[in-house]
Amino acid sequence: MANRAVTLYLRIKTPEGKKPYCKPVFLAKGRLKPLYAFVDGEPEHRPEGVYYMRFGADSGKQQMVPLGNDPYLALDKVAEKERWLRDRERGMVTPIAPHQPSIVRLQQIGRRAHITHPRIEPEVVVVGLKDHWHSVMDR
Repeated sequence: MANRAVTLYLRIKTPEGKKPYCKPVFLAKGRLKPLYAFVDGEPEHRPEGVYYMRFGADSGKQQMVPLGNDPYLALDKVAEKERWLRDRERGMVTPIAPHQPSIVRLQQIGRRAHITHPRIEPEVVVVGLKDHWHSVMDR
């Protein structure tokens, strides 16, 4: 059975210059308290923090992937990764084939550049001004 655990961490910077991964603070009903982490067992607000998710790779090594500063986006990415790992274990994930590079047609580029048909019709608007050398007066 594959490891399906995905864990969310908040990486902070300590005054000593270290950058440990800390557990984020969750509120009631599983809501995340934005940019709060447990430091030495106490919740602290860390505005410089960056969210990371940790999960097991196919090789057995744990991977740490940065998710950014947005806590709601980080939770969505963690849930998406958990779904993907669960679906892969059940055999429901189909690999996406990459696009094959190909040449559709050659295009001449240079002084004699030729574009077949841009499919954009130019719209010409003619504006004429008449000046009869009369002064304009409001009544």
